Amino acid sequence: MSSWLPPKKPDVNLSLGLPNLHTCSGRLKPEERDVKLIQLLLTCANHASSGNLHHADACLRQISRLASINGDSMQRLAARFASALAVRLVKRWPGLYKSLNNGTGLALCDIDRAREIFERTFPCMELVYAVTNRTLVQAMSGERVIHAIYLGSGSPKLWVPFLRGLQEGSKEFDHGPPHLKITCIGKDREAQERLGAVLAKEAEILHMPFQFDPVIVDIRDLRIDMLNLQPGEALALISMLSLHVLLTEDDRVESHFGLRKNDQMKDAKRLNEFLEMVKSMSPKVVLLVEQESNHNSNRLYGPCWFKVINVKGCLMICWHDRPIYCVSAWNCFRLPTNNIDD
Repeated sequence: MSSWLPPKKPDVNLSLGLPNLHTCSGRLKPEERDVKLIQLLLTCANHASSGNLHHADACLRQISRLASINGDSMQRLAARFASALAVRLVKRWPGLYKSLNNGTGLALCDIDRAREIFERTFPCMELVYAVTNRTLVQAMSGERVIHAIYLGSGSPKLWVPFLRGLQEGSKEFDHGPPHLKITCIGKDREAQERLGAVLAKEAEILHMPFQFDPVIVDIRDLRIDMLNLQPGEALALISMLSLHVLLTEDDRVESHFGLRKNDQMKDAKRLNEFLEMVKSMSPKVVLLVEQESNHNSNRLYGPCWFKVINVKGCLMICWHDRPIYCVSAWNCFRLPTNNIDD
């Protein structure tokens, strides 16, 4: 005798029925519309962070009525932010996200251009490159064979000044410029090929023995035998915004929607294994660069030293409550930082 069992209730309700939220009505003045857009974007970001799909979708619908990629500067900015928030929501289903974005990525020239604009507007990475380059040149002064293992983007802004710094520093020694080998770790083959070509050309100009070894692998799958380490090398490891991926949780729907009660990392097995591997290589210098934020959490922003606030229609990036950068729909400028403690 068979019995009928009701279907199990799904872990996550994907119904897109809209909640009863206040919607935009009537015609707004441009100033009122801009303030409304900022309020909606901040509200939508909060809902996206907490995994509240219903409310985030309602906000996006309201934003779509007020924003336009063909409108004025605030409308264009809001449209791009709304698109990014929508992508953030869809990424909670990796399979759905990959299916929708299969083969629709940005052209490499667009990515390079975007990176150039970002680094010019927010020169944080320029400072990172300068400090890292100076530290590396000082640490490797006088070495004959240098092996640098690089975990980062395909930007040459770190390595071209490093090559020139080594060439300049070698004038103090009789043996000439050192032999430099760079092993670049990453999944973007084309970016590594472009970086290798730029550095090979620079090394040729400087008459410096140079070797570039791309390793196309995710950092989580990196093994020491992939690095081609040789005796006598002065070893350096440089990680640019890469190690946080070793702290990620399992990609389960529950974690994507923030259903876990404990949002803290219970362990750091992958990171510990990676650091043990680095320790076994006995590098001369290790340089790690990470942002002061949790990239693995579903939260877009939260209790950290940096935060984003809106004042009179502008978005401000603050250190605690002290503004550092202000971004509006019209310009981006550095605010005075004389009152910021060292």
